[in-house]
Amino acid sequence: MISRSSALLPPLCVAMPGRLLRSFRYAPQRGFGIIRLIPLFLVIGLSACQTSPTSFDSVPRKEARRLFLQAAAKQRGGRINDALVLYEEYLDRYPGGEHAVRTLLNKGRLHEKKHEFRDARRAYRLVLDRYPDHPETGRATAGLLHLLYRERRYDQVIRQADQFLRHRENGPHRNRSAGHGPIYLVLGDTYMAQNRPLDAAYFYAKSGEADARNGGKRHPATENRLRTAAGMMEPADLLLLLERVTDDHSRAILLFELGRRQVERKEYEDGLKTLDQFTMLYPYHENRLEAEKLRRDVLDAFDSAGGPRRRRRVGVLLPLSGAFAAFGNKALKGVELAAAAEDTLELLVRDTASAPDRVPELIAELDRANVMALIGPVAASDMAAVEAQDRGIPLLALSQKQDITAAGDMVFRHFITPKQQVNAVVSYAVETMGLTRFAVLYPDERYGHLFMESFADELMTFGVRLLAAEPYDPAQTDFRNQVKLIASAPEIEALFIPDGPKKIALIAPQLRFYGLKNVCLLGTKLWHHPDLLHHARNFVQGAVIPEVFFAESGNREAAAFSTAFQEYYLEVPGFMEALAHDTAEILATVFRRPGILTRWDVRDALLSFQGRLATGFTRFDETGEPRKRMTLLRVDGDRFVELNP
Repeated sequence: MISRSSALLPPLCVAMPGRLLRSFRYAPQRGFGIIRLIPLFLVIGLSACQTSPTSFDSVPRKEARRLFLQAAAKQRGGRINDALVLYEEYLDRYPGGEHAVRTLLNKGRLHEKKHEFRDARRAYRLVLDRYPDHPETGRATAGLLHLLYRERRYDQVIRQADQFLRHRENGPHRNRSAGHGPIYLVLGDTYMAQNRPLDAAYFYAKSGEADARNGGKRHPATENRLRTAAGMMEPADLLLLLERVTDDHSRAILLFELGRRQVERKEYEDGLKTLDQFTMLYPYHENRLEAEKLRRDVLDAFDSAGGPRRRRRVGVLLPLSGAFAAFGNKALKGVELAAAAEDTLELLVRDTASAPDRVPELIAELDRANVMALIGPVAASDMAAVEAQDRGIPLLALSQKQDITAAGDMVFRHFITPKQQVNAVVSYAVETMGLTRFAVLYPDERYGHLFMESFADELMTFGVRLLAAEPYDPAQTDFRNQVKLIASAPEIEALFIPDGPKKIALIAPQLRFYGLKNVCLLGTKLWHHPDLLHHARNFVQGAVIPEVFFAESGNREAAAFSTAFQEYYLEVPGFMEALAHDTAEILATVFRRPGILTRWDVRDALLSFQGRLATGFTRFDETGEPRKRMTLLRVDGDRFVELNP
């Protein structure tokens, strides 16, 4: 039998045995009421028989108060040792003073902060031994429980908390709940450590309720813990918990989490009902806007007949004016070509005007329009990533900016990065050509350093040495000193130069002049430009260049896109048009899958996407970074030739 006197057992467990008891995971063998140990309150009770401390009536109150306030000021200022000295003096001089209990509690906290756990435990014990009837004994007990928690003695935390609370429930102070909040908080943390989120959430709710009942503020950390625990629970467990939690503030959190979890699990009908209930009951709650957004996500996925809508809204953020307009308009052509061939995409195009500060407000506008995903931007992608993540909108960024996907699980990149380019040329040079002796000549600026470091790192993965790395001023036109230094390195087989075609036209002739005639040149995608052939064709024969899209490719998808683009726009597409087209094509493919009704569905589908596109075979890793098979080109006479169609 489970005793009704157990203060820790939720009422459900006391009153309802059987299936509900087991579903709440408080089976009798794991409950609190059946534990039979020497209770903590008996130790407290024995000490209560001792002579109580000296009455404070005979103590000069002003002097004692001044000493306590001095100690508290030292504590607030972070001068822990000074505070401990003054607190000790207070206890020596005024053991029965009105601040004696608070002094001992503060001492316990300070010793705990210093990792002097034995002294902390002694201070908390003194509160229980000397002042068993004081309303702050709950806080002292919480301090002792926290020490046990730190030592991972979780079963003892549960047993001793049970003993104290049952003693309070049945003793002369049964209505006194001061200090219970911290005890419930430690219990919640204990159950979380045991991977029991349902039990943890119950006590987090109790903690907030106890703090509020005693005139204190609800601690944000307690609410965050409750959200975390609720986010780990199944909808059935959340429903069960809502039956037992009476605190309205905690119920609001649990009800919102229930609706969110139901939508995530594609239980759309139940999710809509729960979110409707939440917004009706708690119209001013901080999660109200998010709840309404969830509702729109589900409702917008269905037409009036109850079936999934065919066209999904996609926000397109591109610089159609301003400094980056050339890039933005190229990308827009690719996106619009994809949308014209698909019946699943409804584009909402917004001009960022090459102004980063416009991006957040445009995303907010598209969020209100209930877009399912975002494409872009070209610039200010870091700001876009943060805003999209905060609003829970999947973003496919057309940017090579570093670490952009670190903003969160809603952010994906669909663009080529220095690392991808370097990996393509190094793997070809080492594995296919058999080269092992490399050098780098790079501009002494951020772009050059990024490529040089990526190149060196990639060589290390192949166990190959970088024999020379020489920087040059981006403004210089004579490179003889750097070329001589590289030529002095023994038997260089390949030279990597991460710069544009105009600079290569100045460097390449000097390579031959100073003896680097038979060196294989490796470039970046910037080399794939008519200017390279026009100005330096005779000096870059055989150069290997990475590219994400080649209009003359033998790749079926690339050829089909190139043909369609030229028919539509009467011009040859470049890599920007191709990447933007494939970005929209990825979303169209995702939207054709069954069951894609929410933004979370889009995110999950992107993580599992893989397919052959105009820009090569593509998938995303778990961080949202693209994994693409780069095309490799070689300079052959007066043209670029594909090495790996």
